[in-house]
Formats: sequence, C-alpha cells, structure tokens
Amino acid sequence: MEPIAPSFWSALPVKSVDPRENSDMEPKAPFGPDYPKFGTRIARLRKSGDRREHGEAVLAAIRQMQRSALQRELSTIGTNCASGTLHREGKAILKAVRQQHERSLDRALIDANKKRTDDELCNAYAAAMAAKRNALKAAP
Repeated sequence: MEPIAPSFWSALPVKSVDPRENSDMEPKAPFGPDYPKFGTRIARLRKSGDRREHGEAVLAAIRQMQRSALQRELSTIGTNCASGTLHREGKAILKAVRQQHERSLDRALIDANKKRTDDELCNAYAAAMAAKRNALKAAP
C-alpha cells in the first residue's frame, strides 16, 4: 500500500469557534426589538392565562404610551373656554359642545352594551322585534 499524502486541508491551522473565547462573535447590540416595560399588572395577566384580558391591557398600555409620546412632541395650548376648544364664536362653541355630548352618549351606550351578556342582548332583540310586529299589526 502506498502511504496517503497529506491533503491541503489538513495542513491549514484550525481556529477555535467557541463563542466564549471569541468576543468578536458576540452581538454588539441587543438582538430583536426593544420591548417596553408594561408593569406588574400586565405581567400578572400574562401569567394568569387569560389571553383576551392580557391583550386588552397590552393594547391599552400601548395606546397610553403613544398618547404620552405624542403629547411630548405637540405643544398644547390651554383654553379658557368651558367647551375645551379654541373656538371664539357662539355657534362654533355650541357645535363643539353638542359633538362632545353626542360622543359621550355614544360611549355610554357602547359601555352599557359591553356589560350586557349574550342572553340579555338576545332577549332585548326578541322584545324589540315583538314590539315592532305588534306596532305593524295595529297600524291601519
């Protein structure tokens, strides 16, 4: 048998690939997005397993953070008007107050409907349809 000649690759020096020895392989910055600290309430909800409540709490926290970041960027002008707007004419002020009142009533209705259960909503719908049928029968 002939002796096997050493190959080209066996003659090259071998460099260690252990990341503990090579500090240049470590990432220079944290990998991935920088998540904000939401607080203990959201951490508790994450551990509890209620995904819907946890998601709503996270979204509310994100909206609050965005709102506060926006307020830092925008300059706010204080108003002396009871409507909270910068309008100076009576019609514009009344229109703004009316819109605020309509929004608050709409919000109250939405909040009231959120508190109702599915059975309550179905019963209210059935009662409304029965009243509508009775009104149509009574009409000449």
